[in-house]
Amino acid sequence: GGRGGGRWGARGGGRWGEQDKVPEKIGGNNRNLQKARQQGLRGKWNKTRQAAQQGMRWSDRPPTRIRESSIDVRPGWQVLEQVNFSDLQKVTWVVPEAQDVTAYGVVEAFERTYDRITPKSEKALQAAELKPVWAATASDDPVLHKLANAPGATYNVFATDAIMAAIMAAPRSSYSWDIVVTRAGERLYLDKRGDSPFDYLTCNETAHEQGEEDKDSINSAFNLSQEATRINFAFAQQVLTPDGAVKFEHAAHPLSVVGEAPTLSSAGYRYRSWQMGDNVKLLARTQVEAVTKGKQDEDIFLSVHALNETDPKVFSTLDWRQKLEAQRGAVLATELKNNSYKLAKWTLQSLLAGADLLKLGYISRVHPRNRERHVILGTQTYKPKEFATQVNLNVPNAWAILKAVIDMCLKLPDGKYLLLKDPNKPLFRLYDVSEGGIDDDDDDDDDELGEQNEEDDD
Repeated sequence: GGRGGGRWGARGGGRWGEQDKVPEKIGGNNRNLQKARQQGLRGKWNKTRQAAQQGMRWSDRPPTRIRESSIDVRPGWQVLEQVNFSDLQKVTWVVPEAQDVTAYGVVEAFERTYDRITPKSEKALQAAELKPVWAATASDDPVLHKLANAPGATYNVFATDAIMAAIMAAPRSSYSWDIVVTRAGERLYLDKRGDSPFDYLTCNETAHEQGEEDKDSINSAFNLSQEATRINFAFAQQVLTPDGAVKFEHAAHPLSVVGEAPTLSSAGYRYRSWQMGDNVKLLARTQVEAVTKGKQDEDIFLSVHALNETDPKVFSTLDWRQKLEAQRGAVLATELKNNSYKLAKWTLQSLLAGADLLKLGYISRVHPRNRERHVILGTQTYKPKEFATQVNLNVPNAWAILKAVIDMCLKLPDGKYLLLKDPNKPLFRLYDVSEGGIDDDDDDDDDELGEQNEEDDD
């Protein structure tokens, strides 16, 4: 589509419309030039009229694809608020200082040999030995509950870095997503929904080319999301080595179940808090994936993620094998255009976790038509604050968006609500979902949120 001579034809000699054909040599005669133009315009008008008579759509652009909502809105749900993203673009808030509260888990070391990989010395991406186990959402996190119920604790808003980043970068999102909002007494919980696709990464979400509509295609939005998520997890595990691992204050995984075999991937979980005004104290679980040593032998923590190349012809992108070494800036610029929301979220999650570095891997299919086998073509390392500037991420604005959403939700009475990004418009809506609930298996245990795990102080 578009003007680049795509499938539907734009101005580049496409299927539906052709550039007005003017003779190459007019001989400098203005009357001949005018006559040629008139003939071209008449021809175009005749084509338009003929297309209309045949019920065809005359347009340079492909028809807009209607995206699906992340959840079916039920008839009983009431819209309480509607927030247009355009209203959020100019708000700003002083970036609050994070306070480290506690930390759990073991962070393995980044294997530095991966920084020497190039497209000419590509390395196979291995299937992850451990399956990705999604971290518990805020209201199910036992550590958050333990900290919330500690003597003298004043936290009243609870979330994870992923939830915070999704809201903070919301104006960049194209696809639909949703967050469960629970008010329980003085507390506010921001959660992912149990069966939602929230944990899955998108691929080319903000690209002009939207992939293939056939849901069975390897380049459909759903299959691209599955592939990107699998690659991101496998890469973050493959680049780790237990040599040089760092144990946090509590070495046990905060979400592990006593007596079960370890099936959770290596990561470090930092529980951090932010004072966001007089009456808002936010407590969240954040995550770092790796550690390395600095010049003074100090521990440097990394946030590790993977960008993935699918089919350059389908998405009109640069061929990484040819361009990654010589034109890495151009490759990243294309990724920023096609994956603006995902990159913004990763950057914000790195900042929220206090990661010293953001490590990006470049992963490509072995063959464009095979989504099962991949290779690592290279890595790149950034300081999160500098990368935020590079990707035009206004961090004070991101905090202001989060602050606005929290303030809006704190005004709600006790109950359960849903914040839903519209699938086709740049806005989100806040629904009261007390009528009919959200999930069929929703047991409405909101009343327990403020009290549960009080006995968990060992």
